[in-house]
Amino acid sequence: MNIKNKLIQHQSFLIIILGAISIFFTNIFLKKVLSTSDYGEYSLYITFLQMMGSFGLLGYEQVFLRISEPNKTSVIKTNKNLLLTIIIVWFVVGILSAFIFDKYYSNIEINVLFYIISALSITFSMFVFNVFRLDSKFLVSQIVLNSWRIFLGFLAILILIKKINTIKSFIEYVSYGLLFIFILQFFYFIRKIKFDFSIK
Repeated sequence: MNIKNKLIQHQSFLIIILGAISIFFTNIFLKKVLSTSDYGEYSLYITFLQMMGSFGLLGYEQVFLRISEPNKTSVIKTNKNLLLTIIIVWFVVGILSAFIFDKYYSNIEINVLFYIISALSITFSMFVFNVFRLDSKFLVSQIVLNSWRIFLGFLAILILIKKINTIKSFIEYVSYGLLFIFILQFFYFIRKIKFDFSIK
C-alpha cells in the first residue's frame, strides 16, 4: 500500500519519465529501420518539434503565467488582449516556422501541411500545459506536455512491426497523431478551463 501511495503521489514525475523513455526508445528503434540520411532527417524533425515547444509562442506563455492567476478551480483570471496575442502568435509563428523548416532544412518531398500541423499542435500543447499548471492540475499538465512523446514511442513500435522504413511515412504518421492529440486537448481544454478577463 505504501508503494502504491508513493506512485500516486509521484504520478506527474512518472509521466515525465515515460515521455523521456519514449523518445529514447524511438531513437533506438528508428536507428534500426531508417537509412542514415532518413535518420538525419528524423533528428532534424525532432529538433524542430522541440524548438517549437520551447520557443513557438515567443515566450508569451511565460507572460501569461506572470500576469494571469487562478480565480477559482478551473477559472483563470487573465487579460483578454494577451490571450488574443497568444492566439495570433501561435498561428503566425507556427505556419511561418513550418515553411522555413520545409524550405531551408528539410530534404523530404512532403507536403508542408504536415509540418504546419506538427508545429501548431506542439505549441498548443505547451500553452495548455502552462494553463493547467497554473490551475494546479499538475498531472493533467504533464500528460498534455508529454503526450506527443509517448505517442512517438508507440508509433516507433508500430513501425517496427509494420516494417515502415521511410522518414516521409513516419512524419505523416506523426502528424496525423499530433492532429488527433490536438483535437483531444482542445476539446478537453475548452471543457475544463474558463477565462475571466478582469485583468486589464
